[in-house]
Amino acid sequence: MKVSFYTLTDIGRVREENQDAYLIAEDINLFLVADGMGGMDRGKEAALFTVESVADYIRKYYSNRKNELIKLMSHALSSTGANFFEVVGEGSGSTVVAAILTKKKAVIANLGDSSAYLLRKGQFSLLTKEHNLANLLVEGGRLNPAQAKEHHTRHQLTAFIGMKGKLPVHVAEFQPNAGDRLLLCSDGLNGLVFNEVIEDVLKMEPELKTAAHRLVDLANEAGGYDNTTVMLVDVLGVDGE
Repeated sequence: MKVSFYTLTDIGRVREENQDAYLIAEDINLFLVADGMGGMDRGKEAALFTVESVADYIRKYYSNRKNELIKLMSHALSSTGANFFEVVGEGSGSTVVAAILTKKKAVIANLGDSSAYLLRKGQFSLLTKEHNLANLLVEGGRLNPAQAKEHHTRHQLTAFIGMKGKLPVHVAEFQPNAGDRLLLCSDGLNGLVFNEVIEDVLKMEPELKTAAHRLVDLANEAGGYDNTTVMLVDVLGVDGE
């Protein structure tokens, strides 16, 4: 499989530290974005531990479980959550969104409100689930998506790395095609910029670098209240691994 990718992370206009982290394992087409939870202790450490731990788990078991990618990704996030307190300790946490691509299957997994989107032949779709109270209100019909972006509960996460108990990892899959464009991002982007605007940028900007910088600029123009990480992946071909 041939892919092209570009990542941009930005501190924003309000925060004193960038507590986002990302990791790319090119040899297995693994892409990760994590967001240390704002206002909590050791947020940067939590995000770094999350991406490194998820990647380590997947690398360890990838060759034996390549045909079970959904289980592999789900277990990778769950295992990271189980080991979180031993390494980072209580009082911190992290969201995470992960994507792994093979010529037969692409699998996306997430916890929290870091998100992934797919642009395919002009069709734009959200691949992840936002684990926050505002999204629960949307699902219950009490808010619409536009209201949820400004609702006070959108920062109250219902699932994240560092949460006690069983983690409700959300997993999605699709068959990758040449021409697909994948976006992984922290909520510094999707929490401030409407999906329709994100879609327009991905459609109008063929160059990954230009698109990534435009998305970060839009997040900052909307207030830049959070760190923003944008990871773009273009699928160039799926004939070979």
